[in-house]
Order: sequence, then structure tokens, then C-alpha cells
Amino acid sequence: TVGLVGCGEMGRFTARALLHVLPGIQEIKMYDLYPAMIDRLIEFVGPTHVKFTVCSSAEEAIRDSDIVATSAPLPYKDPIYKAEWVKPGALVLPVHCNGWPLAFLKGASKFVVDDWNQYHNYMFGPTKYYTEDMEAPYAQLGEIINGVKPGRENDEEIIVNSNLGIALQDIA
Repeated sequence: TVGLVGCGEMGRFTARALLHVLPGIQEIKMYDLYPAMIDRLIEFVGPTHVKFTVCSSAEEAIRDSDIVATSAPLPYKDPIYKAEWVKPGALVLPVHCNGWPLAFLKGASKFVVDDWNQYHNYMFGPTKYYTEDMEAPYAQLGEIINGVKPGRENDEEIIVNSNLGIALQDIA
């Protein structure tokens, strides 16, 4: 089950990408402030075996989801998502970084980013999404892909993977 908050452009492509790499997904629970975005997402994804469930809140979409993707651009810096909404064993993919409390990122079993210098400069630098600093994450994504550090090691780990995107990905 995927819980998707934000069904605009990024949400549509996130849903399509997840369905491509994880064909066993059975349900996508969706929440968006604008119901028309949900309809567009379903149309964009196209015919599929997946059950689409419209939720009345971000909390409803996130609770009991195996994968959580938050792709709602938030114009404010205060967290709106709560750690207690995330079930043990979930993978959290914050497409837009803001919205999650820093304590949730720090408290995740594994916090992973694509490039720590870029992430740190963006989240803790001039934009100051977070006023408190953070130690380096468990891993950069490449370390897991290359087997330098293990990915998921048990069914209870909450893993947060927050990728800002690096130029090499854009070129590829």
C-alpha cells in the first residue's frame, strides 16, 4: 500500500514510477487539497490493477501505508506530518523535504539522502528549513546501491530516503 500526499505533477510521476518498479502494489491511498489533482493522477497512471482510495486527510493517506510519498510543496516551514502516523517498516519518500519534523528524520531507523553536502546546504543553509542542525545521515543512496552499507535489514525499520536530485541524475 502506498500513501501519497500531493497528487500534482510530482505525485503523478511518483505514482507511475513506484508502480513500474514495484508491480506488486495493490493500493494507492491519495490525498490532495484539490480533488481534481486526484482525478488527473488516476487518468495519468492509466488502467491498472491497483485500487485507488481517496482520503480525507494526509494522516489517513499515511497511516498503515507501506510506502509513504509526500510530494505536496509546502509554502511554510512548520511540520504538518507526524511521526506517529508512520507504521513500523515503512519507507518514507519525502519528495518535498519540508513538512516532516526534524526529530522524525533523526529518529528514523535509517535516514538516506542522495548527496549529503547538497541536502545539508539546502535544508540547514540559507533557506533554514530546520533551525537545528543534523549529523550526517546513515548513508548516501550510492553507498547502499554499491553495497557499502546495507539497506533494509528488518521488517520494523522505518527508512526515510530524501533525494533532492543531483545533476548526474538529470543528465542520465
